[in-house]
Amino acid sequence: MSTSSTSSSLSAHIRKKCHCGFPAAMKTSWTVHSPGRRFLTCKLYDTDLGMPGCNFFKWVDEDMSNWQKKVILELLNENKRLKDELKQRKEQESDDQKLEKKIVELGVELENIKTEKKKNFIICLVFVVIFLLFGKLT
Repeated sequence: MSTSSTSSSLSAHIRKKCHCGFPAAMKTSWTVHSPGRRFLTCKLYDTDLGMPGCNFFKWVDEDMSNWQKKVILELLNENKRLKDELKQRKEQESDDQKLEKKIVELGVELENIKTEKKKNFIICLVFVVIFLLFGKLT
């Protein structure tokens, strides 16, 4: 079918009205039996909200062969697998970043402890020197 006849056929579908009198809405099916197949339905049709509209329904695209359906479903599954893998990697990166931040914080805390220990050693050393000096003077 040529592009011009496809687009004129498509625009004829788009001008259709549902039983409510609204311009029909074009949606895409992602079911196992009709993946990627477009259809016209009532503008008020929404499966997520449980709204059937006026039950107007008309396929826009021709039915696909089993091979086409299989390829689309495999691509959809691969897409989902890749999205899940990306999500896991982002979570892992987030965990890694948290660990790196904690390592830096612990490094700073360790340096603070070392500095405090040095101060305490110097203070003790000063007291020992003062004690020894006063001990010799008396």
